[in-house]
Amino acid sequence: MSDARTPSCMLRARGARIAELFQHCRLLESLDEILQQSLPDGLEGHCRVLNYDGRRLVLRTDSPAWNTLLRYHTPDLLTRLRRHAPLRGLASLHIRTAPATPEAKPRDTAPPRGLGPDTAALVRSLADTMNDERLRLALRRLADRHTTAE
Repeated sequence: MSDARTPSCMLRARGARIAELFQHCRLLESLDEILQQSLPDGLEGHCRVLNYDGRRLVLRTDSPAWNTLLRYHTPDLLTRLRRHAPLRGLASLHIRTAPATPEAKPRDTAPPRGLGPDTAALVRSLADTMNDERLRLALRRLADRHTTAE
């Protein structure tokens, strides 16, 4: 395998581009901090910076309601943002709506519920009609869960 195809060689060749991407990511993080400080009360946490190209700042809100409120405050927000050095050339805001990434919900760890009394009675009567002994015993065990679940 030639050296030109090794991962380290490929990274060195693309190093300048990767460095630019990291620098842009750091810029977006700092712009997001500026944005959070500049937002009107109540909008913090519902609006994030997506991109900045030197003239247009792209923002994301997590619902149409926040988008509408942000649009209402756009003229004042532009003035506030332009006071910060990285955003002096800011000409416009572009606002998108996308739901926030849902957080993982904890799984319900409660033990499984037993059968209701009517269902248990029905399963017991079904078990009594079975000719297969193994199936009859399995259905009775299932019906008995009613008494242990209460």
